[in-house]
Amino acid sequence: MYCPVGHEQKIGHNVLAGTFYLITFVMALFQLIGGFYLLYPESVVWQKWGLALLGAQQKARYIHYLIMWYFMLFAFIHVYIVIWNDIKSKEGLISSIFNGTKYTHSS
Repeated sequence: MYCPVGHEQKIGHNVLAGTFYLITFVMALFQLIGGFYLLYPESVVWQKWGLALLGAQQKARYIHYLIMWYFMLFAFIHVYIVIWNDIKSKEGLISSIFNGTKYTHSS
């Protein structure tokens, strides 16, 4: 792997993966609030948060549904990219789950 002068190689996620994990965390918060808002419509606390963030019950139901699809697509794409990365790279990211060894490039 090429590493320009002044940049250090890191083991872990890249910026794109970190960004999507942040988006996924925010989506999970909306899903959680939306779920309780839909489950307990008579609760003053959930009604306040739900109306402020998601709007009326029908709109909140639709947003909740869309976020569910986001999580399903995220899971499928995540598994695909992880397996593809394990096959194409020499690090053995997924293989390390099973054999406990992750390889790094030594200069």
